[in-house]
Amino acid sequence: ATAGMWTIEIKGYNIPSGPQKYALAVSGGTLSTPLQPSVTGFKSPTANAPVTTNSGDNNGFEGNPANAYASDNVFAVDNNSGNGTSTTYTSTQKDRHVFQGFAFGVPASATIKGIEVRLEAKVDNTNGAPKMYVELSADGGATWTAAKVTPTLSKTKTAYVLGSGSDLWGGAWSSTNLGSLQLRITDVASNTSRDFSLDSVTAQVTYQ
Repeated sequence: ATAGMWTIEIKGYNIPSGPQKYALAVSGGTLSTPLQPSVTGFKSPTANAPVTTNSGDNNGFEGNPANAYASDNVFAVDNNSGNGTSTTYTSTQKDRHVFQGFAFGVPASATIKGIEVRLEAKVDNTNGAPKMYVELSADGGATWTAAKVTPTLSKTKTAYVLGSGSDLWGGAWSSTNLGSLQLRITDVASNTSRDFSLDSVTAQVTYQ
């Protein structure tokens, strides 16, 4: 074999019951275990701001938005969300709020593998199919990723995880732009009487 690093992949194609053990012997070289991805753990934001133009009532989570920094059953609240019945998250009728200041601590040389966002939320009533849409920005809010959406929210606090350790949300990420990551939540329902409550919003990065 040509000198250098080689990757050996072992697949089982006919194993009616398992797991099936196997052995690998190497002559004239050394074996090493591939590096496993690292995970930052879910980090809380340290700053927030409502979107105050073309965003429903233009006040986002007007009730104590900093309550969404910690999972403690004390909620940030968006009362009577929005000013129209559109169910499209890009509609100007929908309330929006931005969270930022996530201290991920990813090494400068790391390759970003995926981003997960965790929302702990509830709603006063399921009429109108209330949902939360989440977008990410790597450039201070100039551009946003396509949104990911929760199922219809429950009347009891429920945790919703969007994205995964192998999902980059269609963006190009580095340790540098992760430091300025912004997370935008849009509250969407076909009923403007809905009250959205957010106990916590956190984000986690997988890197290698």
